[in-house]
Amino acid sequence: MNRKRAANAIEELDSKVLKEALDEAPSTSDWEEVNDLILRSSKMICRKSDPVAEGKRDSFLSDLHKIYGEQQGEQALTALENIVVTVAQIEAGYRDIQAGVPLSAIATLPKNLQISAVIARAIEEAQILARQAHDAVKSGGWQPGLPIIAEDDEGNSYDADGARAVLVINLGATLKFLMGRYGKKKAPVPLILPDPVDVSDDDIYKAGTALLASAALRRWRRIDERVRFWGGKIESYEQAQLPTEIDADVLRDYTSVLHHEFDFIANQRLTDVLMRTFVESLQANSPSVDPQTNRLAPEAFLSTDEHATYGTLISLLGTGTNGNEATYQHLSVAEWVRGYAVLRKIAADGEDAHPQKVSFSFEPGELEARLVEAGIGAPSAQRFLQYVTFGDHSDDLFDCPVLQFSNGEHLLFGPAAAHMVIPTVVLSNLGKLGEKFRAKGPAFERTVQSNLESAGFKPVHIHTFRNGEEYEIDVVLPWQGKLFLIECKTDGLSGGDPVAAYNFEKARDKHIVQIQRQIAGLRAHPDMLVEKGISDPEKLEWIPVLLYLFPYAMPVDDRGVCITDWAGLSRFFGPKEVHLPPVLHSAALHKASLHTRQGKLPTAAELKNYLRAPFQVTMKRASLELRREIIWLQDRKLACAVELGFRTPEFDELSKRLPNLSLGDQIKPIQPQ
Repeated sequence: MNRKRAANAIEELDSKVLKEALDEAPSTSDWEEVNDLILRSSKMICRKSDPVAEGKRDSFLSDLHKIYGEQQGEQALTALENIVVTVAQIEAGYRDIQAGVPLSAIATLPKNLQISAVIARAIEEAQILARQAHDAVKSGGWQPGLPIIAEDDEGNSYDADGARAVLVINLGATLKFLMGRYGKKKAPVPLILPDPVDVSDDDIYKAGTALLASAALRRWRRIDERVRFWGGKIESYEQAQLPTEIDADVLRDYTSVLHHEFDFIANQRLTDVLMRTFVESLQANSPSVDPQTNRLAPEAFLSTDEHATYGTLISLLGTGTNGNEATYQHLSVAEWVRGYAVLRKIAADGEDAHPQKVSFSFEPGELEARLVEAGIGAPSAQRFLQYVTFGDHSDDLFDCPVLQFSNGEHLLFGPAAAHMVIPTVVLSNLGKLGEKFRAKGPAFERTVQSNLESAGFKPVHIHTFRNGEEYEIDVVLPWQGKLFLIECKTDGLSGGDPVAAYNFEKARDKHIVQIQRQIAGLRAHPDMLVEKGISDPEKLEWIPVLLYLFPYAMPVDDRGVCITDWAGLSRFFGPKEVHLPPVLHSAALHKASLHTRQGKLPTAAELKNYLRAPFQVTMKRASLELRREIIWLQDRKLACAVELGFRTPEFDELSKRLPNLSLGDQIKPIQPQ
């Protein structure tokens, strides 16, 4: 089968070309691949009712039914019919949401009033959250490692940070939904909103229906993408089939066969790594801090936070001590950090002066001028503002907390800007802008090589040819009877996006095939190792390692390739005692630590054991829990899906998986000053 031609034919809904792309006698695997391409095609799902697009899609599927019947038989027809059923179930959820929205109160308002009312409602809700979170900290303090639990005006408890995140995410989805841009091509094009207008309390009340509908749209789209890329199925139940505790006319229940736990763990670990490195950077030294500086890092910093953020990113990205050595989307690390630091400072200073102030307006050109005053050159300031203005490339207001109106004014949404974790949003925004960190691969390889050399090892790099075949291993480390063969990769993480998670794992499997091929070549031509000074390589135990720049790791599988990451490997070679996130013991939160080795210095056997079962992954897996969530689609119509979440692990349970775990002091709440 001509895979590329088949994929293009599916995207063009051209059944004739697809038939030509198939061999005269396609194999079962060919048909299975075609089915996967069909289900994952962007042309299969019409998220909005579109009779023309639906007609073309249905005609294509009808043609395929004939082709399958002629060339493959009953089994292939059944697989195709399953695709048709899946598409219908997915679209039914979207139609539920859309059928409810025209009947909602927001639809009675003109577009400019809809947008202004939604923003005003989000601002009001943010003010309420800020007040209730402040009251919670004032009365009960804050316990590191646990969320701030606030109470609403009816006395119901809730996670204040989680509620703020939901508010920020839902506002972004709502604006795109109302402007007809939800799900559009992800290009860095700002979403230009109608000029702001005055709104009444009644308008603000009506805006609640739009926020509810967009939340449903966002969550149903996640189910849509999980079904098509991860597998599983959606089943619909009528009222008579539902248990009495579910009061609905219809429930659309998604059952997943996969949860991609290692992707989920990796994204959480990225946050952990960034926060730990951030704290270490804060404690490292006293930087030159000047809130009015116009000099970029590393010469000067607006705050100690900016200094720690800068140190965190150059450490993770391996750019060296100067953040201007490498650029990402044409901006240096120093420019990315300074830009976000300016936005956060505006929002945080505003909150400190007026705790209920959560939005900040700027005349045309004013916000760009603020960035230039802070030391970012005019072209870079313009580019940065484009990247952080909410638009098609990101659904996340944390990444892009600036709104732009048709009159050229900007609005900075405080709940997103004041509470963002800058290293996280920089990496998230870069990923959504399409940054391919592969170009930074050689720098990462040099970082690994130099760090091992600094630790007293003698790693080598192999790049040579045998019989016309190219062989390259990034880092080869002979040590205590073992030979660690390390392939370095800089793939960005998924950020929790189901499609990105699928693509990451497909790329991971290709990397594994690549390293297996390289090792087969080394075994066939051991002289490649001998030339690098490694004597009798056949007598060593070979351990292939896939090493990621970002914190993705998993236990070794039956393919025998260890999968780890630079943050974890660096910690292994660091201090013997590793401090872990808090654990629960006797219903109280405690510190915890782990001894990663027996002696003062690590051994090759201990490294092998670590690579086969990284303790960071072991701990996160012990903290995982499945949460069954109900999703509102419209009145009397609901959806249900299982999502992964984390809980604080119990010490006794975790110590069974990590025998060298030690319990530390109880963590006391931090009381406000």
